[in-house]
Formats: sequence, structure tokens, C-alpha cells
Amino acid sequence: MYPSDMTDEQWEIVQTHFPAGKRAGCPRVRSARDMINAIFYVQATVC
Repeated sequence: MYPSDMTDEQWEIVQTHFPAGKRAGCPRVRSARDMINAIFYVQATVC
């Protein structure tokens, strides 16, 4: 866990804006939370 990661409380608010994974097709490799945390990490570290 990184300092830029969302807390569980923050994720509870945000998760309603992301659709659940579909059963058809390829399964997701990463969760939406992991992707959002990665974006926040890049913004925080400016890498």
C-alpha cells in the first residue's frame, strides 16, 4: 500500500461509478481500484 492509495472509506464512495465485470469475454486482470490507485501514484510521484 502506498500513501497515494485510496482508503476503504474513499473506495466505498467511488466504486459505485465503476461497472461490475462482465461474465462474457476475458476476465479483468486488475481491479478498478488497482487502476485508480495506479493513476493516483503516478500523479503523486510525477513519474
